[in-house]
Amino acid sequence: MPKPNDQEFNTGIQLYGKMLNKLVGESIKRMPRTTILERDDLHQIALHTLWNCMQKFDISRGIKFSTYLYFCLNRKLHDILNKEWKEFNERYPAAPDEDECID
Repeated sequence: MPKPNDQEFNTGIQLYGKMLNKLVGESIKRMPRTTILERDDLHQIALHTLWNCMQKFDISRGIKFSTYLYFCLNRKLHDILNKEWKEFNERYPAAPDEDECID
């Protein structure tokens, strides 16, 4: 599938911008407080995902573009969340319970 031109991409932003903002907003609320990622970083990732989806979308599969975009973006943001929480847990391991301590 050919790359979308600037006008097509801008139209995609206008059509799906609210979806992107909603998913980014939900993701930012679930990020660890110590993360270095900001809302703008996640928004940039969302725009990149929109661009990739516009390139790879295949209408012959019988799904709507909005469904495809939602799935791809939700999965991408979920992967980023998992990575951030994994790094958080490695930096700040949980204290052992008193029952688990052996004297």
